[in-house]
Amino acid sequence: GTRMGWFEKWSNIAAGGIAGWKDGEHLLNHKVAYEFLATHNVPLSPAPRTILVPLCGDSLFVPFAFSRGHRVVAIDLVPVAIQALQKRFPKDTQFSPLAPAPTPDSKVQVTTTTATGDAAEFQPEGGAGAAAATLIAGDFLVPLPKEVLAKGSVDVVFDKDSFGALGPNERARYVPRVREYLKPGGFVLLECKWKDTNRDAGPPYHVSQEMVKAEWVDAGFEVVGHQESFYPLNFDHMKQQCFLLKKN
Repeated sequence: GTRMGWFEKWSNIAAGGIAGWKDGEHLLNHKVAYEFLATHNVPLSPAPRTILVPLCGDSLFVPFAFSRGHRVVAIDLVPVAIQALQKRFPKDTQFSPLAPAPTPDSKVQVTTTTATGDAAEFQPEGGAGAAAATLIAGDFLVPLPKEVLAKGSVDVVFDKDSFGALGPNERARYVPRVREYLKPGGFVLLECKWKDTNRDAGPPYHVSQEMVKAEWVDAGFEVVGHQESFYPLNFDHMKQQCFLLKKN
């Protein structure tokens, strides 16, 4: 189903094929997203805040948020994507397996790094609450061990085309999972595609305001920001839109 599509798309991207959801990187879209949060009263300072990036791919937002002093937890089902993401951190970044392993029979692979280089500049005096990046190869729809990510611990979720990559059945499981990790009053930056044509095809799938209302607002979120064209795409008949959602 949808998930096999992710593996195939990643293989294609890794082989230098279509840009897929990496379209927009040349515009530094990870900085566009971070600035959007900062200018919409999402509390990003003082760092560190806990930022969750589900279905992360190799998004540059992850090392960037880490470099700004935050605790970032990023998860993707495709191990190749996590390996590619690790390579996008500064070359001197040392990752190590998280010990102890979550559970002996767990298929989840967890590696972590703590503040280095730029990230250290954003640390409060005394080093309390250091920046950290935790990269997870695993299924976001399955609960994570609380040692890796506790419920109610996340300040901000960055969703770049993650919700929009899921079919209807998976969306119904995805939104409650996001909600349970967020603190009360926590935020979701939801980037998704508006498609003029071919709306039933995906991933990525077409996401309308009505769908956001049905899937997110009715599940206990409030829309506090919306931008119809977040940054230009190279694809015709498609717009990158964003919603800022707040957990009630």
